[in-house]
Amino acid sequence: MIRKIQAVFLSIFVLQTAPGLSVREVWAQRKVARAKVSIPASGVPLISVDAVGIRPVVTNSLERVPNHSAMPQSRALIPGMARPAHFSRQRPAVFKPRLSSPSLTVPILVESSSVNVEGVNRRLAEIFDRTERRRPGIESVAAVSAGTGNPAGAQASGVSALPRSTSRFSSSLRRLVSGVALLGTLVGGTLSALPSPASAENKVQYERYRFQILNLKDEKGNIIGHFDVYYHQGEEEAAREALRLAEKAYSIYRSVLNFDFKNRLPIIIYSSRRGFEQTNTTLDSDMGGTRAFTEFFKHRNVLYFTGDRREFAHVLVHEMGHQFQMQMDVHGSYKEGGWRMYMLPMWVVEGMAEYLAIREIDVHTAMYLRDAVIDGRIPSPLDMNTPGTGEYRFYRFGQALWHYIAREFGDEKVGEIFLKAMKYTHIENKGYEDMPVMIPGVDRALREAIGLNFQQLWERWSRDMRREYYPDYVEHKQGEPEEVGRMITLARKDGSLVNFSPALSPDGQKVAYISVRSNFAFSIYVASAKSGVVLSKLLDSGYSERFQDLRIQNASLEWSPDGKRIAFVSDSNGRSTLYVMEVANKKVVHKHIFDVDMVENPTWSPDGKQIAFSGLKGGRTNLYIAQVDSGRVRQLTNDAYHDTQPAWSPDGKRIAFSTDRGPDTDLENLEFGELKLALYDLQANRISVLPDQEGKSINPQWSPDGEWLAFVSDRTGISNLHAVHLESGEARQLTDVLTAVGGLGDRSPGFSWARFADRAVISIYRHGTTNVVTLDDPLSAERRGVVSVSLPAGGSSGDSVVSTPAESSPKETTESGMVGPIQPEGVYLIVPPQNQMAYTDSVHRPLPQDTLQADVLSDSLRFVSSRYKARFSPDVVGYYDAAVFSISDMLGEHNFSLIATPSGLRGGRFFSSYTNRVNRLNWGVNAFQLNSYRFNRFEGPWAAYRYSWQTYQGIQGRLKYPFSHFRRVQADVDFVRTTGFPEVGVDSAGRVFSAKPPHHSYFVSPGLAYVENNLTAGPPYGYPVRGTLIVLEARQALGDRQFSEFTAEARQYKSLGWNTSVALRAALGTFQGRDRLVYRIGGPYSIRGYRQGSVIGNTIGFANAELRFPLPIPMMVQGVLFSDVGYASSPSGIKVDLDTRYPSYFNTDRTVGSYGGEVRFVFGLIWGITRYRTFDGETGWQFSIFPGY
Repeated sequence: MIRKIQAVFLSIFVLQTAPGLSVREVWAQRKVARAKVSIPASGVPLISVDAVGIRPVVTNSLERVPNHSAMPQSRALIPGMARPAHFSRQRPAVFKPRLSSPSLTVPILVESSSVNVEGVNRRLAEIFDRTERRRPGIESVAAVSAGTGNPAGAQASGVSALPRSTSRFSSSLRRLVSGVALLGTLVGGTLSALPSPASAENKVQYERYRFQILNLKDEKGNIIGHFDVYYHQGEEEAAREALRLAEKAYSIYRSVLNFDFKNRLPIIIYSSRRGFEQTNTTLDSDMGGTRAFTEFFKHRNVLYFTGDRREFAHVLVHEMGHQFQMQMDVHGSYKEGGWRMYMLPMWVVEGMAEYLAIREIDVHTAMYLRDAVIDGRIPSPLDMNTPGTGEYRFYRFGQALWHYIAREFGDEKVGEIFLKAMKYTHIENKGYEDMPVMIPGVDRALREAIGLNFQQLWERWSRDMRREYYPDYVEHKQGEPEEVGRMITLARKDGSLVNFSPALSPDGQKVAYISVRSNFAFSIYVASAKSGVVLSKLLDSGYSERFQDLRIQNASLEWSPDGKRIAFVSDSNGRSTLYVMEVANKKVVHKHIFDVDMVENPTWSPDGKQIAFSGLKGGRTNLYIAQVDSGRVRQLTNDAYHDTQPAWSPDGKRIAFSTDRGPDTDLENLEFGELKLALYDLQANRISVLPDQEGKSINPQWSPDGEWLAFVSDRTGISNLHAVHLESGEARQLTDVLTAVGGLGDRSPGFSWARFADRAVISIYRHGTTNVVTLDDPLSAERRGVVSVSLPAGGSSGDSVVSTPAESSPKETTESGMVGPIQPEGVYLIVPPQNQMAYTDSVHRPLPQDTLQADVLSDSLRFVSSRYKARFSPDVVGYYDAAVFSISDMLGEHNFSLIATPSGLRGGRFFSSYTNRVNRLNWGVNAFQLNSYRFNRFEGPWAAYRYSWQTYQGIQGRLKYPFSHFRRVQADVDFVRTTGFPEVGVDSAGRVFSAKPPHHSYFVSPGLAYVENNLTAGPPYGYPVRGTLIVLEARQALGDRQFSEFTAEARQYKSLGWNTSVALRAALGTFQGRDRLVYRIGGPYSIRGYRQGSVIGNTIGFANAELRFPLPIPMMVQGVLFSDVGYASSPSGIKVDLDTRYPSYFNTDRTVGSYGGEVRFVFGLIWGITRYRTFDGETGWQFSIFPGY
């Protein structure tokens, strides 16, 4: 029933854009066009309505008639006139096609039974046979509604918006377009070959990396093992660790899943986030908070090294889980593998990878579970089993569910269930009119493996969770945020979505924190520490190169001792940059870029002249001190341990920090302990690790008098605030929250203590979000119902001290900036007795070492590195409406793709592309051959058909240079040969009434475009909600075709509140010269209330304004109030064959416009229903798919 209703909507949509079809004709269609999924021989699902720039009916806001380019250009006509590529920082839940170029526009395709197509085909074939002296193969003519403009070189008389006619294109051309679409959807190479000026932010190759490949060889010199590790200069140590970790973890996966790889799989490691973001293994330009990913086609595990080896091991092993899943999918014992895992729910895929990486319910996951149980927000079976649900919580709930399955039914069931789920997940064309329908296999897999369906399993699991976590709510008498302290933020009530990384001013009167509000930007706010009233907003990130990214997972803010400035870290043009900003005037007074890959956690010295920070370089995180004014730096630590989150003592003599030093860490055997607290004595150059630290201890902060050191620890199974008196050894738990104190990640800072006041601020996770809470007199634990525990000063009687002599003495800072490291004189490791270091059941335990032993890591093995050489391997090989072939090298620096259709009326059609992304300047070459024909039907007393044909052959060169993440310039030049074959007409009796001789033309068309784009999308449909888009383009045609084209577009989006925004757009375009072409606009994507392509001119412009707001009904429905205005002019008149009996099709040299309202909703696709009133007083309804801009 749902699909029938969708078909009705599509039919209405065809009618209002195709005046040549009647209701009866449309409803008589045997198949209504739709985004169609099919499984080719390669096993990859192919979507014929693409994500490259092709969407049903008209994607252009402004169409050329005809287009002057033979193939999709590296820019749009009015670049980005169609809806731009999605600028979302998270993937939208609803499929929405992306744009590439208006030159490639797919109309809705239907099959009409109202025309004697075969008879006309036979007659036309005879005519072409006489003209060409040969008989070509004839393909069926496909009826097309609302035809788009011709490809390049078509005659100006070939206006597609003919009165009372239906334009028809060949089905083979449709196949070629579909092929371009599907390859763009599946392979990034074609996306780069067809970039749009309005596409998303740029991927910038800031520097060139020279990669090596690390392998294991046996004593005979044979490469063995299961992985190839790709790494660049300076990262061999990290690469060796990664290979050892991967081979050891492989044995766990093999045992649990009962599966072995058939080939060695790639692991690609970057030394920092900066390198990771410029990877060419994916074309995603905004990696957001992505820590790593596993790529589909080559099963590449791509990640970067943070210096935190424990976290690195976790991420690496998690992504290995996806590699196993993909291998199990592709090499399963059933046919057509390779796609099923992407149709499984997220709890199955991501939850399984997370469970296999951790094998327990760690503290971070328990936080999510506890919060959901107490609030009654355990995801329903429907939520859990919805494929494509991309919420992060399903990582955590999936991990918990797999843990429950393994605990109750055995580890071996994990692999069995996954294999069966893939085996039974398939697609059948059994829906309405053969609509492809997904048949999920999870339920059947569970029934066969454990004898329960998912509903039964969910009921048992959710009941078990309630028994486990609900008692915590009863035991924690003061565990809610409002019971702990004063609420400074109220996420989802005060206009914010999440608030974290708080920092108190020295006098305790103000608090700075990072917040996400209606503009969906990570912004820094300053508020009153008493009332929570926002005093100012210091900045929004993500809008410009200056504050590109605050790195929210480890972000921290720090007030200067005088309370006038704030230090923070943000990416700027791809470099991690330390900023110092005046709070009063929001002026940046210092900006420092150091010789490190990443800067984190700045902390001021008491005199305000220096800032200590943790810096990542060469895969190691160490401590540094920088002069605030000059930026000169000296390094404090220099070893393989992870030293982070420094905090300067009030007397300036010591720096507290978190580190993985201690007896739990054995770097040689790849054993990595949790983070502990340590003190760096700046006078003696010694490091001492504090005793009696169970679990994880992070985010140290000093009390105003310097006697206490407070920190966040999960030693009780819940991350809470703790403190220790450094002289007496007395320890206190200062908070007892239900869920967790901390930031967005399990190691993110979320606590600050005022420098001169007895007030602290924390961030607490609760009700599915994070809020900021202040604590007055934080050491008064008794009033919060928390027990104080006394520990012996200096550690227990079993403590031992290990001393390491210093390797070098301190070095003075030089003018060049970075200097050599200062090695401490001695490193004191105060080791508690073994029984005090044991983990509790509620705290994450590292995997037992016996499970990490891999038989391949014997003494006879050795590491061998070789230089990386680009070798091509297939990404996609298949056929669906077009033959598709794409290959690339392992690093994605070189890509070649080919799309071709079988021979038709005038020979084959193909599009081939090579793209080189080695350097910052990307370049490419395209070659193409396109054939198109137009078949027009005219109604009336002289009913007839007219048929014309053209072939376009040529090559295109492309250049793209990104200035930054948001700005770029790009150029291309087309060399085109067009061949026009006879234009013939056939009347209803089959008589020929007109014919034109064939002709050839040659022209060169260079173009240049500038794009500036910082758009960001938001709910409900992933449309832009903030930012600006500016596109300027110029193009010149020389040779047999001579014309100039200049276009400009500007868009502005402003968020007014939750799901409410204003969207503005203005566009201009003009053709000049002897062979100037014409534009067409009108319809639901440019000027509502007018038929598609009914506003025509050599020079044209239009503007749109929309107010978008949610409707108060329990569905994801959006209301829109709009106003459109446009104007088209043609100084010398438009020389096109138009029937003036239909004046609504000839809107030239006059202003047109409309206003009204629109309702947008999701019903399989995104639909728009518009009620309009034109400036001429006409009213009516329009329907659209993927409306808006």
